[in-house]
Amino acid sequence: MDISVTQFKQRCLELIRRVEATGKPVTITRRGKAVAQLEPSPTATAQGLKPWERLRGRARWLGW
Repeated sequence: MDISVTQFKQRCLELIRRVEATGKPVTITRRGKAVAQLEPSPTATAQGLKPWERLRGRARWLGW
């Protein structure tokens, strides 16, 4: 979801709650260009997971 800085100021708490509930990021724009992104923290999305499950998707294969 993209939203202008002006709209973000007016709906800040609502947008934070939406990101918290859905986990989907919000891109904040100024004059059509992205200037910031609001996304859930890694700890918020990993709540309830075991430590090794939190690492899923973070490894890279470097080859031999």
